[in-house]
Amino acid sequence: MGKSAMASAAGAEAIRLPKEMRLATDEVRIGRDGARLVIEPVEVERDSMGWPLAWWELAGAAPEFDVGERGAPHERGNVLATKRHP
Repeated sequence: MGKSAMASAAGAEAIRLPKEMRLATDEVRIGRDGARLVIEPVEVERDSMGWPLAWWELAGAAPEFDVGERGAPHERGNVLATKRHP
C-alpha cells in the first residue's frame, strides 16, 4: 500500500491518486468500510453516439419532447476543433 498527498480547498478535501491508480471515469461512489475509504468508479451506460442512456429515458418521459433521429453526427461537425483563419 502506498502513500499519497492530501489537499484542502473551499471546505473540501482532495486526494492525489498515483498514476497507476487513476480511474477512467468522471464520477465515483465513495463510502466507508470501518476506518477505510472505499472509492468505486460509476460506469455510465451510453448509446452508440456516446449519449448517456438515462438522458434519453428522461427526455422520453416528456410526451411533447421529440428526441428525433439520433443516427447521424451533428451537421456542423466538430464545433470544438481549432479554427484556422486564412
